[in-house]
Amino acid sequence: MSAFFTIIYIKPNRLSHEKIAIGMLANSNGLPEFHYADYKLSFALKQLKTDQSRAIRKSLQLLENDVNKYINGETSVPMFDEPYAKKILSKLALKKRGILIYSDLISIEKPITFAQLFAKYISKEGYQTALKQAASRDSIKKRFNNHIAHRRYQSFEAKKWLNDTEFPLLAAPVQVDLFRRSKGLTVFKVIDFNLTEKTVQQHIATFRMLVESLNLYALNNGLSKGRYYLVYETPKSEGKLELVNKIKKVYTRFELIKMSEMADKI
Repeated sequence: MSAFFTIIYIKPNRLSHEKIAIGMLANSNGLPEFHYADYKLSFALKQLKTDQSRAIRKSLQLLENDVNKYINGETSVPMFDEPYAKKILSKLALKKRGILIYSDLISIEKPITFAQLFAKYISKEGYQTALKQAASRDSIKKRFNNHIAHRRYQSFEAKKWLNDTEFPLLAAPVQVDLFRRSKGLTVFKVIDFNLTEKTVQQHIATFRMLVESLNLYALNNGLSKGRYYLVYETPKSEGKLELVNKIKKVYTRFELIKMSEMADKI
């Protein structure tokens, strides 16, 4: 089963058969997609106790973070590949004591986008939102890959995995988009500020720890001071733009740069 999806429901009353479809988790050849309709989620949570509502929202946020980590190459664990998917989804449903329910996995037989699936099974109103999220994530990665196809980047390794054996401060292997070792280390990693602020903050924290580990590696191996860059595109939200400016002021061990500025840093 290389392509499948599961519908995520909330069952407000365990004594009835009523279920509210609030979201979807899909896998197309190992690439996960996740989204939920916030207005349907809010409606369903109104019928639950406060602590239950908080637990459900936290679970969905954790799932979203896991999906984003997988998409952005921050984990090497194939969480959404068979046979792991069914086991994980079953455990999730069990932990939620029947309030948050995942449907049996449904095979995707014909070519169809995640947004189209979402519109069909969850919410027509959520179609454009899901489509925009997918397009935003795809576009920055595609533009970055097109950008680094230039010969000026031939001295770099693309999609380089840095493991915790060589870089001991890392809690787990981390993938960077460009890596070069010469007299010093030079690293580029893409960050998408259109993701949730919590997810962005987690990406920043992971990169900060990576930089600390790389600096220790450079010191122990007689290398010059490294150069570390998070590559971004201007976010659509004003709040996210404020976050970009704050990060530029606060963090000094790495630089936050636009894709158009990369050539000046190599």
